[in-house]
Amino acid sequence: MMGLSMKVDGEKQLKRFYSLDGKLITYYEEEPLHGRYGDNFEIIQTIGKGAFGKVMLCKEKFTNNLYAMKVLRKALLTDEIDIETEIHILRLTQHPFLISLKRSFQTRQLLCFVMEFANGGDLFFHLVREGQFSEDRSRFYAAEVILALSYLHSLGIIYRDLKTENIMLDIDGHVKIVDFGLSKQTIGNGQRTSTFCGTPEYMAPEILNHERYGYSVDWWGVGMVLYEMICGTLPFYNSNYDILITLIRFKPLDFPENVSENANLLLTELLIKEPSKRLGSGPGDGTDVKNHIFFDDINWDDVESKKVPPPFKPELIGPLDTRYFDSEFIREKTSFSFPTSNGGSYKYSLDSSFINFSENEP
Repeated sequence: MMGLSMKVDGEKQLKRFYSLDGKLITYYEEEPLHGRYGDNFEIIQTIGKGAFGKVMLCKEKFTNNLYAMKVLRKALLTDEIDIETEIHILRLTQHPFLISLKRSFQTRQLLCFVMEFANGGDLFFHLVREGQFSEDRSRFYAAEVILALSYLHSLGIIYRDLKTENIMLDIDGHVKIVDFGLSKQTIGNGQRTSTFCGTPEYMAPEILNHERYGYSVDWWGVGMVLYEMICGTLPFYNSNYDILITLIRFKPLDFPENVSENANLLLTELLIKEPSKRLGSGPGDGTDVKNHIFFDDINWDDVESKKVPPPFKPELIGPLDTRYFDSEFIREKTSFSFPTSNGGSYKYSLDSSFINFSENEP
């Protein structure tokens, strides 16, 4: 890449790079965190990165506690990301298998979520490394996820983005669902929504068909994740987006020979393309899923109280051990620069202020 730097609109610095194919890429650089809360944290390293921001491992200076700080750049946010809903859900929810928010604050350019640090990595990382999980291990993770989703549904919340990348493991090996940026609140009493959103590989057919939908999309997500854990691959996949969508909408489900009869039955019922016939779509919601024969040996009270030992415990040599995070992120220089391409359509300006985002805001 070749690039240049310049001052723009009060920014510290704006860098423009031309990639090898001639595409113009813009990076904005941010001053180190300052202000009422930003000064309290020392940024240690990058542990994740997405389209709208980064996740940093940080330390609170006064307590030495470690947290994961999700940092979003206001100028890159699009209509599909509902910050107000995300921060409200994080403050509202309290469940052993959902990530918890410790603090939130904003600078002129950034939104910062300070959350508990789940240092066991995400399930996608472990699947890439191991290929697939045993049915017992998959059942354990699925059970904790089902309890978390059932709790969200009881609050009128559809999660809408269940995938192995969003299922983290804590230091003991228990599940922590993260990232509520696509979640939808105030769904209940038969209400439906119609927003087209999610990760394409995991999206339910009713979303792809632009139909109104409810909690059933989350049970489709459970089926997709469980299939991926047991079989080591997604049931429907193609690198071509149009072909992928066609497969999800129309391709019959099939299974490797090693999948047990009970797992086959559960996955078949979760991955029914007609949402009204899908397991969990009725008034019983998650209870119907929990009652499936695949979970006959599960004591759900013990699972929720974390009395069931996890099948895998992360082997960590200390609180700063990040071995279960992608080395591509770990090697990256820690900074608050974020890429965007020219001509994008964004929802907020750099100066946008998010009312009630920061703690103790009037």
